Amino acid sequence: MVNVPSIEERNRVFETFVEQAIEGNDLVCGGGGVGLELGFFVTSATEGNRRAVGEWLAAHPLVEKYEVGPLRDAWHGWDDD
Repeated sequence: MVNVPSIEERNRVFETFVEQAIEGNDLVCGGGGVGLELGFFVTSATEGNRRAVGEWLAAHPLVEKYEVGPLRDAWHGWDDD
């Protein structure tokens, strides 16, 4: 969740996130948001990518909370939740 006064500001944070943390690490993500919350998944990530994305989120002053889940197979890794 981001600590911002408007959806427009949330969108700017998300655009910066995509540019720096996702595209900056040669990744692709999908997802979206409701209100000030965003949810998405990242494809073709390595453990190093996972750490880099988490570090970006941790360092951003407007990100209040986040969760970086474990790596898993997008086709076969969802049944064990």
